[in-house]
Amino acid sequence: RQMVKGETQVLWFGADHALLVGAHPDPALAEHAAMTDQSDAWCVVALEGDGAEEVLARLVSLDLRPSQFKQGHTVRCDLMHMMASVTKTGPKSWQIMVFRSMAKTLVHDLTTAMISIKTRVIA
Repeated sequence: RQMVKGETQVLWFGADHALLVGAHPDPALAEHAAMTDQSDAWCVVALEGDGAEEVLARLVSLDLRPSQFKQGHTVRCDLMHMMASVTKTGPKSWQIMVFRSMAKTLVHDLTTAMISIKTRVIA
């Protein structure tokens, strides 16, 4: 589950892992957890609008229906052939994170899925 307060997010990032986004951690947390700076490690993309769920459904093997994947839910999963973090940020919006080295591939895969959806709707 995603927790948000102002510009700060805490994302579930796996068993016993959380990712703090948008804030500097209190150094006292080091007494309770191992902390590493991930500032340059991730590419973050917002996917929003009508059809966003359909586009994402072409790239992940998740049940994205609103009854199953609610706003604020977050998961680590395969997105095509990349490991990703997917968070539902609104009724028609998603935050997708992949390793920075995969940014160009993510944009390509999203674009291909968008074209596929648009082609299907027009046809």
